[in-house]
Amino acid sequence: MTWSSAFQEKLREGIFEPIIVLHVMEWPSTPGTEFYAASAPGYGFPEIIGPGLQITGSSVTPVSWRYTHGSCSVEICTDQIGLVSQSAMRGALCEILIGFTGWDIGDFEPVFAGRVQNIRGVSPNYVLDLWDCSSILNSRLNTGSYASFLDGNNNVFPNVSSSNKTTLTTQYETSHNELDVTSAAALEMPTSSSTYPGVVYVDNGTNDPFFLTYTGKSGNTLTGVTTSDILGTTRAQSTTADTVVYNAAYLAGSPAEIFIRLLVSGSGAGSSYDVYPETWGWGLPQSFIDVGDAAGVYLSMVAAAGAGTYALSYGQKDAVSNSWEWLQGWFGTLGLVPVQKHGRLTLRPVQDPNDPLVSSGVVIDDHDIAEIQEWGAYHPDAPAEYLQVKVTATGATALITPLTAPETSPVAGRLSFNNTDKIFVYGSQNVAEIMARVGLWGTNLPEYVTIRCSGMRLATLAPLDVVQLSSELLTDGRINATYTNGYDHQPCLVLKVSPDYYLGEVTLTLAAIDPL
Repeated sequence: MTWSSAFQEKLREGIFEPIIVLHVMEWPSTPGTEFYAASAPGYGFPEIIGPGLQITGSSVTPVSWRYTHGSCSVEICTDQIGLVSQSAMRGALCEILIGFTGWDIGDFEPVFAGRVQNIRGVSPNYVLDLWDCSSILNSRLNTGSYASFLDGNNNVFPNVSSSNKTTLTTQYETSHNELDVTSAAALEMPTSSSTYPGVVYVDNGTNDPFFLTYTGKSGNTLTGVTTSDILGTTRAQSTTADTVVYNAAYLAGSPAEIFIRLLVSGSGAGSSYDVYPETWGWGLPQSFIDVGDAAGVYLSMVAAAGAGTYALSYGQKDAVSNSWEWLQGWFGTLGLVPVQKHGRLTLRPVQDPNDPLVSSGVVIDDHDIAEIQEWGAYHPDAPAEYLQVKVTATGATALITPLTAPETSPVAGRLSFNNTDKIFVYGSQNVAEIMARVGLWGTNLPEYVTIRCSGMRLATLAPLDVVQLSSELLTDGRINATYTNGYDHQPCLVLKVSPDYYLGEVTLTLAAIDPL
């Protein structure tokens, strides 16, 4: 879902007079109760939203591609703050919607989604502080009893560990399509369907364990067991005396499908993506996720790599100690980053701005720029120059950038994007597509510029978009392109977007880098 053309046209208009609506959601496993408030009359909500809505944009760090949660501050004008605080409790899910005079509430668009952090101020002037919805992913919502927090049950995959296991009751042969175990109760699977199979990790005591998928259970027998080697492991005969069967999680499909299923599963809201056991997912409302945008990024990757590519399969056999770090790491090897765009969670690709996979088509010039806030020769979050970048997948020759003498110090070794645990088909095409996007960011260091722009046209941008920047205020730079030509239609990667919807300004941080 992207913002409607009518909404984007309003952002482009010179006069910008938004109507703000706060929606506190009532959602399982989160505090708070449903509540609405507005900045204008006519919607049946308390008219207590004041003239202040500032979003401190989320940001992406180049090279490591870590996403930093953004925040939002909403002015609340009331002498009865309890009306808000009893509903918008800390941790409650919220969204901020924007519309315009004469619009129905159904035509309003989300500009921010997240959770309550604080309410502060002195009557009648308060501020509601929100963190963006990526901050919710630090722990899953469907965590069961509070006592389970003591055992790390607030992380995804809490039951995937050495403590959740069973044993064989009959010998396993590699030709068998069934597996008899002492108890199948500890083994989790999405559904009794070959579309979403379960997986176990079998250790026969020979230090050569292997994965087996299965499509159903009949008592303590796993049915539909694969008769092929999977996930880079080799099946072997196993006797009842020495074989342990561990619970594991099986993720298969496109990057977009896996991403959406992980975020939605456990919500119990009837979404077609709610297919994993609740312990595998975050339990978010699907309305917090831009399904169409994530799918569009995947289709662009397939178009660049070739038909049939990016069919992923993966077995999670270890417990997770930090859900957000796991999610970023898992998709990071694919050159993908979970971000918030247009008030919704989506996946965005790391891009070569000189040859973008997905272009925003946005050109920025001095008509937009109110102030050059800062230019930097080296982005401070890219501390070292790597000698090489390496991308790997199973069954494919690794791609490694040429080893050249570094131009800066300090120097790091090799930056790796290792996908041997999730890419088993079309490896060469996938490796080439990933390298085309990530290769230049390790062996080069980007320069950056932060600009404050008038008007709301650029609020449509999100981290990892690509824009062209032209400005006579930036006469030259450090990299070859800007040193030679200055900022004249210079391709840049967006690292941060901070819109101020009442002042009518957007502040951007952009990175420029030479092609390989």
